[in-house]
Amino acid sequence: NAQVYRLSHWKAASDEVNYRRFFDINELAAVCTEDPQVFDLIHQRIFDMLVRGEIDGLRIDHIDGLYDPLEYLWRLQWGYVKALGRDAHRRIIERRAAAAGEQTPDPPDWEAVEPKVLDSLWSELGGHPPPELPLKDDSDAVALPWRTGGGESAGGDHPTYRLPLYVLVEKILSAEESLPESWPVAGTTGYDFLNPVNRMLVDRTGMHEVLKTYKRFTGESTDFGEVGRLSRLLILRVALSSELHLLAHRLNRISERHRRTRDFTLNSLRLALREILTCFSEYRTYIRRGRVSERDSHVIHRAVGQAKRRNPARDSALFDFIRDALLLEQPPDLGEQGRAERNLFVGRFQQVTSPLVAKGIEDTAFYQYLPLTSLNEVGGEPDAGAGTVAELHAENLYRREERPGSFVTTTTHDTKRSEDVRARINVISEMPRQWRSAVNRWSRLNRRHRREVDGLPAPSRNDEYLLYQTLFGTWPLDPPDAESWKRFVERMQEYMEKATREAKLRTSWISPNEDYDAGVRDFVAAVLDDNPKNRFLAEFRAFEEQAVDFGLYGAVAQLLLKLTSPGVPDIYQGQELWEFRLVDPDNRRPVDFDRRKWLLAELQSAVSSGGEEWLKLARYLGQNPRDDRFKLLVTWQALQFRRRAGDLFRAGRYEPLAVEGFAAEHVCAFAWRRAPSAENPATLAVVAVPRLLARLAGHFHEEPHSPWRPLGEAVWRDSRVLLPEAIAAEPLTNHFTGQTCPADEKGLMLADLFAHFPVALVSNLA
Repeated sequence: NAQVYRLSHWKAASDEVNYRRFFDINELAAVCTEDPQVFDLIHQRIFDMLVRGEIDGLRIDHIDGLYDPLEYLWRLQWGYVKALGRDAHRRIIERRAAAAGEQTPDPPDWEAVEPKVLDSLWSELGGHPPPELPLKDDSDAVALPWRTGGGESAGGDHPTYRLPLYVLVEKILSAEESLPESWPVAGTTGYDFLNPVNRMLVDRTGMHEVLKTYKRFTGESTDFGEVGRLSRLLILRVALSSELHLLAHRLNRISERHRRTRDFTLNSLRLALREILTCFSEYRTYIRRGRVSERDSHVIHRAVGQAKRRNPARDSALFDFIRDALLLEQPPDLGEQGRAERNLFVGRFQQVTSPLVAKGIEDTAFYQYLPLTSLNEVGGEPDAGAGTVAELHAENLYRREERPGSFVTTTTHDTKRSEDVRARINVISEMPRQWRSAVNRWSRLNRRHRREVDGLPAPSRNDEYLLYQTLFGTWPLDPPDAESWKRFVERMQEYMEKATREAKLRTSWISPNEDYDAGVRDFVAAVLDDNPKNRFLAEFRAFEEQAVDFGLYGAVAQLLLKLTSPGVPDIYQGQELWEFRLVDPDNRRPVDFDRRKWLLAELQSAVSSGGEEWLKLARYLGQNPRDDRFKLLVTWQALQFRRRAGDLFRAGRYEPLAVEGFAAEHVCAFAWRRAPSAENPATLAVVAVPRLLARLAGHFHEEPHSPWRPLGEAVWRDSRVLLPEAIAAEPLTNHFTGQTCPADEKGLMLADLFAHFPVALVSNLA
């Protein structure tokens, strides 16, 4: 047989590879999951594991890279039901054979009973007949109300259907986007929670000052939208060039079928496609089987419109032709084969936009645009700035109503920084004046460590600014010994090498600039040289000491919100204790689970003793947030309550609560409520967390500093969480202190809620 491949240099792949791959990783060749036979082969083991109970559900990463996500997700549901049916049928045959004394049963006639068994199983598992595959169009699925929620919050206005298999998708949603209703999934992997809760912990006024400081320090003035567009253009040139070539060739074959478009050259089509793709800010559209949604039409019109405005000298008919092809509007007389080619072009185009946006934004622009790096997170929009409590409540209400089985997360294997790092960096927005003064002073102190590479400083001002934020976010809580400090310096060097290569401005993975890499590596080593003559290190430690505890309180606030918000809390490995990790591979280091078990046992002993010992522990941890047990206590107790009061979270109403008084804007609060019953004693829970504590501390001190604690009446004064009249007088138990929290006719005083511990989860469940 003739050889169907040739060996070539790996750098040729970006221009010449003609097969689909995982982003730009040549070794990870894609397979056609849209082919039913391929689907069955690659999912057989997964379905076997599900049937045996070895796993309970599936998380589908990079869902937007599939040719047809909707049909794939329905095939998952169908495949699981079929696997259950086959297994049940096999067991029945074996039992009958054993009862008859036969050693080897006859092969089961599965095909004869398959339709009846599957209909029965689906009815039992899902409660509604499934759509026929392949789906003709989205309406086959949209017509089914695949809601996984309901309960009291839904008002009982619509029926609730369950899906046989619990599936989550890693879908990155833009600010204007929601998960497609037709997708048979429980929800997303949680980035649509991570970003609103993180932005809520950023100070809006301070963020404006931080942006000014960044621009003055670095000299960068390009807004994030343009940085993103240029980054996508760069990725098309250096990483996904071959994908662009393949799209252009498919489009060229379509254009040659019509006399009005056959004179569009391959090169002109390729250039126009490139411009449209670089203006594509959404991960993808979902055009399939002749149906274009209003949202998809809007996304395409916007991208093409921007491309035309940016290229006034290029023939606008080129852009119109591509737009109409993507919208399935032209040419009108393609014929059956021509329509098939056009549909394939649209499908492949949609598969290219997803890795393009991911590589262009998450893996390039996020390392170039650096005003406040805690906002540079998967699914985030760094230029969106600070968020509000109201925005977080809106997201929670939507999730409660539409996708209550969705994950809520704050750290994953893909996040650029762990939750604790982001929370500390957020504090910069609360002390922008001090930050501006500090970074300018640090840069002057470290000027002697910079070197010149290719006529420019190494590191660049942008990379130096990134380093200071990274040090601020990851600085060890306890003074490290010599070996630990050496490892910390190495981690910072490794991270800066990855960050600068991902930025692709002065060095890159494809074409490393060894001199620049060495300059950055040596700069990190010099500024972190632990000797008495290093003035920067002494000044940095003093600045860090002022702010570190505010970051810890913010981290615990977002943790409690995650553990009690609508959805399924997702805790990444190791995050039970303080973990100041960066992007992979830093976030994939071994976890000391033995230490976690030991600390948990210590907490359990104190809490089980009750009374003064429990309260004493809570007081100590509230005053000493650097203790790992502070975070662990919140994690353990909140999860324990969630288990005991499961029906409250499954069937209760989520209600945002207003806060009034001196510190009202520094608190986020909500309640869970449901009707009382003998089986479910937990009918009410109230959650309250503080926010923007460094700014609040500034009301008491000219310079915020860490020994200040957000506890008691002296801080919270007349501030209170307002409760509905029907529940205002009910006695509530604080699950972090064990104490009863008094309520009056208006609600709960924050001085009582935060008397001994800086976050609160109170309920009528003792």
